[in-house]
Amino acid sequence: MASGQEQGLILLDAQGRVRAAEPAALRHLGLDAQATELPPALAIAVELARSELGAAPAQRRLPLPADSGYEAVLLATGDAQLSLLLRPATAPAGGNADAGGHAGADDAAALRAALEASQQELEQFAYTVSHDLQAPLRTLMSFAQLLKADCGDDLSEDASQYLAFIDRGAQQMQGLIQGLLLYSRAGRFDTDYSATELEPIWQQVRAQQKKAIEASQAQVESAPLPSWPVAPDGLQMLLAALLDNALKYPAEGEPPRVELRATIEGDTLQLEMRDHGRGLPEDLREAAFEPFRRVHSDAGLPGAGLGLATARRVAERHGGRIWAEAAEGGGTRILCRLPEAPG
Repeated sequence: MASGQEQGLILLDAQGRVRAAEPAALRHLGLDAQATELPPALAIAVELARSELGAAPAQRRLPLPADSGYEAVLLATGDAQLSLLLRPATAPAGGNADAGGHAGADDAAALRAALEASQQELEQFAYTVSHDLQAPLRTLMSFAQLLKADCGDDLSEDASQYLAFIDRGAQQMQGLIQGLLLYSRAGRFDTDYSATELEPIWQQVRAQQKKAIEASQAQVESAPLPSWPVAPDGLQMLLAALLDNALKYPAEGEPPRVELRATIEGDTLQLEMRDHGRGLPEDLREAAFEPFRRVHSDAGLPGAGLGLATARRVAERHGGRIWAEAAEGGGTRILCRLPEAPG
């Protein structure tokens, strides 16, 4: 483990995998920038500690090697987020300070503030990078189109093919940038969870994807949706991501068939988006929600593998959860549960 006195923060998903991390934290654990898994011993400690954390804000110190000079602290914030703080050790090796209980209110509040500040910084970075990349990309696409228009008849077969490669690559990059912007927005929407009519939001999503629905000759069915306390912008992103995903993977030789259902069970709303497509193997259902993870190998499909990751981010910000199951008769069910009082 690297020496030094800086602290670093790691954001974890519901399965304890790395979602985002500050460089210092990665250095402390000897991980590279692409790491998604914690070291095995620490991952086990996180899993054991998460079940013991009570009402947030709360924290629990986790074991690290005695000679590391650092300590790991798992923090629950009460908004479906977990974070792991790597900081210089404050207790002697083998000491029991903070060993079995919750930290004091001041310490927990400070850690919560550090988490929120770090998360906001990461989200702003993602938004700024993806936003600023659009200008040079538009220039590239525009001049490629001008070149084709001005010289199209005089271009050799090879040159025409090169321009086609440029255009295809630019479109893929544009899809990636748009996905990043949407994913960033999924962590930044207004959290005013007031009672909202869901049906108009769903109809807006359908209207926005009208071209894709008509082009694929998709059959999209739904029962009327109820009213529920949600952030309207967030729900629109969630439903759009789920519909887009359902349209992409129809059964071979058949147009897409999509069904949306909503049921209220006590203080929880359950949304179900079902397709009748090719299905999702059980060992890939969780991976499908990871950013940039495309579990199907269709190279020609648009998108960057951020749709279901965006949906999960919205669901978790509402204090809910989302997962995939096999659908009876074929296809996949994406289920999302949202509590009546997000928190």
